[in-house]
Amino acid sequence: MHRAGDCIPEGEEGNVNSEVGESVQRLPQKDLVLSGFHVPAGTYLDLNPYLWLLNDMYFNDPLVLHPERWLRDTAGTLAVDPYILNPFSIGTRMCAGRRFAEQDLYVGLCRLLLKYRLEATDNSPPRQEWSVLLKPKTPLPIRFIARE
Repeated sequence: MHRAGDCIPEGEEGNVNSEVGESVQRLPQKDLVLSGFHVPAGTYLDLNPYLWLLNDMYFNDPLVLHPERWLRDTAGTLAVDPYILNPFSIGTRMCAGRRFAEQDLYVGLCRLLLKYRLEATDNSPPRQEWSVLLKPKTPLPIRFIARE
């Protein structure tokens, strides 16, 4: 169970059928410069994290389930950029319920794994449906087998 927590960010990353928000929108009220580009006030900005979470420039084998990528090395450094995955945002706009949500994910996952053994029923990747959140287009190919 001590490794269950490593699977949470891996699922949020998007390589398993996650429910990553489709995008973050901003409408700047003042002119600004982003990475050297002038952005006039009132220009609609859309950041789609799903595109970079599946980019091999940021992740080795982004489509492969690899929870170890979220572990820190002996120096305490993450192999991935710690700011690349922020489903709860960061800074002053961070979700006030983040710690409660993460705790619920960890406890729920541990309770599920204590009660059931999960088995894949199909090796093909699940198809996703784009809406406000990414969600499975078909039922996930997982069988839950009760533990004794």
